[in-house]
Amino acid sequence: MLLHFSLLLIHSQDSTRSMYINWLHSYIPNIVAFLSFIINPLFIYSILKDRILSLGTYKYLLIYFAIFNMSCSLCDIFVPVPSDFGRYLLSFRCSYITGTYAILHSHFVYRYMTLVNPTILKRYFLPHGLTCSVIYCFLHMGFWTFVAGYLSRTDREKRLMYVREAFMNYYGQDPLEMNIIIAQYSETDDTYFVESTWIAIGVLSVVSIASLSMIVYFGYLIVAQLKAQSGFLSVNTKKLQTQLIKALVIQTITPTIACFSPCFFSWYQPVFGIDGGKWLQHSSSIVMSLFPVFDPVSTILILPSLRRQFKTTILQLVTKETTTRSNLRTTACF
Repeated sequence: MLLHFSLLLIHSQDSTRSMYINWLHSYIPNIVAFLSFIINPLFIYSILKDRILSLGTYKYLLIYFAIFNMSCSLCDIFVPVPSDFGRYLLSFRCSYITGTYAILHSHFVYRYMTLVNPTILKRYFLPHGLTCSVIYCFLHMGFWTFVAGYLSRTDREKRLMYVREAFMNYYGQDPLEMNIIIAQYSETDDTYFVESTWIAIGVLSVVSIASLSMIVYFGYLIVAQLKAQSGFLSVNTKKLQTQLIKALVIQTITPTIACFSPCFFSWYQPVFGIDGGKWLQHSSSIVMSLFPVFDPVSTILILPSLRRQFKTTILQLVTKETTTRSNLRTTACF
């Protein structure tokens, strides 16, 4: 039987009965979170030490994104912690999807303004522009948290009893013991909940599509400006701008594939009678957890200068550690 509901996000509410599906689902998000707290700080350090790219104030947006990535990984760690506010934590974790696009909006607008009117950036970006970017991101996340929480505010037990049998057949877990947010589209006498589901999913869909459209629009404007100014820009400047745009494109594609697409498909598969099976729920949390690592890595791979600086930073750390151990052994001999 096709289920007429969508699981937005789930986590165990009881730490002694964590939701175990397989070892990949259980351990990869934690491993990726650990790597995130290694790669992102190294990424920040490499940006601060780089003297070739001459990123100017744009480096602060990159650092801001790296900090956002680490906070996302931190949220992945703390969301499963038992709490009476579990659904709010889940809603907040969902909001990182739209928060990512909000930050990308700032990146694209910055790159566009660099080509159109760099004087404004030099004069107002610090601290006003960066502050506005942070507030804009929090507004996106706050709105998403409110809408997701709106789905789970009333009649929790009644809604979960509807999915209990199917949930236990799929996962072998009792949804009443989980922090869970669901969207129910039909097969219930509670018309108010069905209406709120359609409104919430519809609003989130509009916001998500509008966010992607804004990125595509500014991407088009940037490419058009690069073509228009190709005769005036120096070779190095044009090369740098092209590399940064490529990095932004990769940064946009990554969350779209890893975060937005699984969510969007899970929202609408019950509406169109599509049974995605277990693979969607099994893989979505794993794929979503990969973004905080893929984001800095993709930027490093696209920008040769940053890639060299990143390698240099790692070599310096390894050499320093080796020298320290050697000195300790020498001291012990005496």
